[in-house]
Amino acid sequence: MLKNVVDKNCVLVAGKITGLKYDFTFCKEKFYKAKIYVNRMSDTVDELPVVIPEKIIQPEINYEGKFAEITGEYRSINKNGRLILYIYATSITAPEYGEWSLNIIDLTGCICKVPNLRKTPKQERYIADLLLAVNRAYKKSCYIPCIAWGKDAKYVSELSVGTKISLNGRIQSREYGKKISGGEYEIRTAYEVSIKEVGKVDTDDKD
Repeated sequence: MLKNVVDKNCVLVAGKITGLKYDFTFCKEKFYKAKIYVNRMSDTVDELPVVIPEKIIQPEINYEGKFAEITGEYRSINKNGRLILYIYATSITAPEYGEWSLNIIDLTGCICKVPNLRKTPKQERYIADLLLAVNRAYKKSCYIPCIAWGKDAKYVSELSVGTKISLNGRIQSREYGKKISGGEYEIRTAYEVSIKEVGKVDTDDKD
C-alpha cells in the first residue's frame, strides 16, 4: 500500500494585521482573509496574504491594525492559470508584546522544475529560482516558488528535478510590472521563499 507522505510545511510570522474580512465558506466552515505586514531588518515590509478559519478567530478581539502572531502552512492554488500563494493560519494570537519581525518558514518537498541560475546585474551575485512541490494531506500538493542566493544558488542549480530538499528561510513579497493589453503595465505582487539554509533529504526507504 502506497504511503500518503505529508511534507514539512511550517510558518511563523508576526506583524500588523489589516483587512480582515469574510472570504468564503467550505464544508459549512467560514474562512476569512487578511494581510499581515512583517518588517525586515532592512526596514522593507513584506505584505503577506493570510487565510484564517473562523474557528480560531477570537470574536472579542478587534484584530484590525493590531500586532498578531500567526502559525500555519504556506499553500498555493492555481486560479485561472495564476499561482495564488497564501499563509493558511492554524493559530492566531494578538499578544500585547511580541517580536514584530518574525518571518520563519520550514519546508520539505521536491524540486519540480529545472532551477534557473542567474546573476544580479550590479553585484553579479548568483541567484537561483526554483519551484518546490510540497505534499499535503489528502494527496494534495502546494507549489511554492523559492529563491536561493550565493553558494546556495549554485548548489540547488546542480540538483535535478525530483530531488527532495529541506529548506528554511522567510516569505517575501515584491512588486513587478506586468504588460497587459494596449501596451499598458499592471503592478502586481509576487511572493517567494527566500532561502537561508538548504540541503538534500535522504529518501531511502529504511522501513
